[in-house]
Amino acid sequence: MVAGALEGIRVIDVTQVWAGPLVTRIMGDFGAEVIKVESIQHPDIMRYEHRPKYPPNDKTYNQGGYFHQLNRNKYGITLDLSRSKGREIILELVKYADVVVENYSSRVFENFGLNYERFAANKPDIIMLSLQGYGDSGPYRDGPAFGSTIEAMSGFKSLLGYGNGVPIYTGACIADPLSGLYGLFAVINALFYRQKTGKGQHINVSMHEAMSSITEEALLEYDIHRRAPEQWGSGHPYFAPYGSYRCAGDDSWIAISVTSDQEWASLCAVIDIPQLRDICFSTVTQRQQNRDHLDLLVEQWTLKHNAVEAMEILQQAGVPAGAFHNGKDILNNTHLIARDFFWNVVCPDTGTYPQVGPIVRFSETPATLRLSPPGLGEHNEYILGSILGMSKDDIISLQQEGIIGNIPRYKGLLD
Repeated sequence: MVAGALEGIRVIDVTQVWAGPLVTRIMGDFGAEVIKVESIQHPDIMRYEHRPKYPPNDKTYNQGGYFHQLNRNKYGITLDLSRSKGREIILELVKYADVVVENYSSRVFENFGLNYERFAANKPDIIMLSLQGYGDSGPYRDGPAFGSTIEAMSGFKSLLGYGNGVPIYTGACIADPLSGLYGLFAVINALFYRQKTGKGQHINVSMHEAMSSITEEALLEYDIHRRAPEQWGSGHPYFAPYGSYRCAGDDSWIAISVTSDQEWASLCAVIDIPQLRDICFSTVTQRQQNRDHLDLLVEQWTLKHNAVEAMEILQQAGVPAGAFHNGKDILNNTHLIARDFFWNVVCPDTGTYPQVGPIVRFSETPATLRLSPPGLGEHNEYILGSILGMSKDDIISLQQEGIIGNIPRYKGLLD
């Protein structure tokens, strides 16, 4: 098997939900040895999210679809970090690691007495990524956060709407993957820095700041003109036709984006509606000024076709267009299948099903699927025995004390 780009790197993953697990999942896909740390008192809550409708059993905490997607290629152990023995074990593990990733609010690791300085005392060249809602300073530093709340705090939601000033939710919590990727890039750069200097470092990434970084135009709009940016729905402040258009069929839509005179001419040739040649549509500015009327004319044509048919006609004519797809459409998409976009992953207590594979392709050091998503505490004995040299009796004692285990004591969303 070809070695991954991060083979030989060991990561201690003390993360949950989405942003943090995405960092370590990608590292695991590319060869890093990732050890995910949960506790039986507080497992990753994604274990209980989007469970497939399999026959009921006593291990539904191993059925979370989101958990599986974000935690393949990882070993899984449990440690109660609120207790001294749990903290002693993770400090020992850090001696044999290269990277620690955590994504709790600032107060959590402080309350545990775990921080970069303490990790670095055990492993001077350790790299630690703290991925937090609001960073490690400022008045909101201790606040818990999810992608949806960060979208609101960053001002991003105010930009999403249909011109009536009412903000809407993206439905995707994009603050999580965005800040996760920022964190990943920072860790990779820290590994290069350590390779050159032998020094580790502490990285702090704020989800709030990551999300605010993509609202630059809105910030400039207010800074220069002292006015809140206008909501454009699926439209564009400069170009038209540009947006979402209904097609034939139930809830069938297509996105069309015309950004040049050449694309406009191609669109007119395809649609062939005489009114499109009116002088009121002759320039980019005039098309934008008359975009409501223009959208109605374009939709007269799209309503005569299903979304995929309309997309293919427009693309062949050189007009950027894309049919709206649902999950079923994506799983059966011939283009994605031809590019091996999906990995068939064996998941605990659910069986085998497709997951989104690696987005980045390396010709010399490709991503590989080596490990199924771990059951809760699945690798306690292996990791504690093989890395720390604990005996079976030691491990049994830890389990009896509730420091480790493989059955949750906290039900949470399980009910």
